Amino acid sequence: MSTFLIHAHRGDRQFYPENTTEAFLSAVRCGSHAIEMDVVISACGKAVVSHDPFFSSTICTGFEHLPNNLYKLNYEQIETVNCGFPAHTDFPKQKVSNTSKPLLSNVIQAVTKYCDDKQYGLPNFNIEIKSAKTYEPIYQPSPGEFAEIVAQTVLSYLDYGKFSLHSFDVRILQYLKTHYPQVRLGYLTESAESAEKQLDRLKFKPQIYGVDYTLLTKADTDFLRGENIINLPFTVNNVNDMIRLRDMGANGVVTDVPRVATKLFRKLR
Repeated sequence: MSTFLIHAHRGDRQFYPENTTEAFLSAVRCGSHAIEMDVVISACGKAVVSHDPFFSSTICTGFEHLPNNLYKLNYEQIETVNCGFPAHTDFPKQKVSNTSKPLLSNVIQAVTKYCDDKQYGLPNFNIEIKSAKTYEPIYQPSPGEFAEIVAQTVLSYLDYGKFSLHSFDVRILQYLKTHYPQVRLGYLTESAESAEKQLDRLKFKPQIYGVDYTLLTKADTDFLRGENIINLPFTVNNVNDMIRLRDMGANGVVTDVPRVATKLFRKLR
């Protein structure tokens, strides 16, 4: 039986602030096959690891004096804001810390060094490009510029086989398919429409398909298997759902609880 893949959603979010170096290193320690992260763009054209192109009071403090738009801020301003406090209310075991939104380049370097030092295998990097038409041009650059910044940043540090780029925005994926055909791509969706219909509109076959796990059907898994597309539903935090999705034919899950998931599937081997 092939390995059931565990992708740590924003790192080990159950125990550490999301999308931080601490969360990613913890996900490595618990044996995640990949660390999932989100990226946006700063005013100085750098790829910043953040779920949103703005600060959220749910996870950040001390940004009231700044424009709440990361695309209007240089990274030197972004890193002054603490995004390790308060702890997220959905994760009562989460440790608070004084940490900022990191640069994508710094995360890759930190994880690589940590794995080298500890003699761990380097996980894959599942990088979501947080692009949307509704954000453009206030919160982000054009899709082509956005994709270029992220692709060039990642390729400065990682081989093609160690990362994949994902997006809900088909413009991003189409640009990358044309200009970076060697990069593995993941199509993300929260639509109940069949995988076959959605991928037909994309006009090419991505390597990975990610859908809200509550919308995944057996017909979708059968279609994706037939097309040799990795089926990676998100965001799955309940062990019964994980087992059900594996039995349905999913290739893995994106989860906020990688410690739980890795321990579970080690037992089920």
